[in-house]
Amino acid sequence: MNKKVQLDCAWKFNVLNVYNYTQLHGTYYPLVEFIRDKGRFLEGDILEAGTFKGRLTAGLATLLREIGSSKIIHTYDTFEGFPGYSEKDDYQEFSRQYESGLITEKHWEAINQFFEIRESILKTTVNVKNISSSMDFSENSLDFVIEKFNLLGLENVIIHQGKFEETMTASEKGPNKLFLTIVDCDLYDGYSTTLPYVWPITVPGGMIFLDEYYSLKFPGPRYAVNEFLSGIKDFEMTNIARKDDDFERWAIIKK
Repeated sequence: MNKKVQLDCAWKFNVLNVYNYTQLHGTYYPLVEFIRDKGRFLEGDILEAGTFKGRLTAGLATLLREIGSSKIIHTYDTFEGFPGYSEKDDYQEFSRQYESGLITEKHWEAINQFFEIRESILKTTVNVKNISSSMDFSENSLDFVIEKFNLLGLENVIIHQGKFEETMTASEKGPNKLFLTIVDCDLYDGYSTTLPYVWPITVPGGMIFLDEYYSLKFPGPRYAVNEFLSGIKDFEMTNIARKDDDFERWAIIKK
């Protein structure tokens, strides 16, 4: 199929597995608003740490094209699943976080309910490799993602394949400035690598969205974020979720 697909109706977003940025109550609509409101005024591109099948990438790249933005999305992934695990990714760490006051009682109760439901579905004990419905994210391929982007005619995405500690050190191939970073890589090591990389090139007013800071599945990111924030200043940590959303969505705003 050589003809480029236009995302001009809801079913096309669904069949192509593209995030529908036109839905006012979508999961990532705060990011859509930020791009629309701040993208015209702030310098820099977008970095996404954790591409998987390119659902969000494709949606935001299409949005950028729609509003006439010249910004680029740099998206990073192994495209082969999780590269490894830290001890801080073990779900037992949620218990330690609750006991030490790092998460609230309401958060802790939601985690326990989620694990009970997940175990009833899997009929086995859950762990970091099977807690997500996408398991360890290994059911993926770079070719699949490239084909999706080509089908949509997206020329404003640069793909960086490999482990973060390798691809993010190849600075000549990465962005020079960022106004938005989306950290959606689930694990402690991914967050610990991404945050120090993006912070120096994030412009004042820029956002670092932390998809798993409030998580029912992965405890490692909260450790990584807290450790990173202890060493920097001139930032605001904020919950950008809608008021009617029962799921917290946290971001760092650089001052």
